[in-house]
Amino acid sequence: MFGALLAILATRVVVRKLLYHLGFTPLGIATGSPAAAYHSRSAGVIRKGSLFALLQSLGTSGIGAFGTVAIGFMGALIAVAVLDAVQQHLTW
Repeated sequence: MFGALLAILATRVVVRKLLYHLGFTPLGIATGSPAAAYHSRSAGVIRKGSLFALLQSLGTSGIGAFGTVAIGFMGALIAVAVLDAVQQHLTW
């Protein structure tokens, strides 16, 4: 149980950092970021419901409780798959 909670929290931190480094910040799109470059190439037209719009929303308002659990669950599944693969590799 502790491992699952740790995976949820770690995944949330990683996602927030990733969004920030891509340029999706709590104050909007960061100048000079990959997000700003994409935004300028699209002539400022971003479709509602697009991946860019979703990332921008997550960057400004956060992931929220449901998003934290969903992303954490995916992170936990990935961690289990990786640990299983390592275990199979180590046991011949």
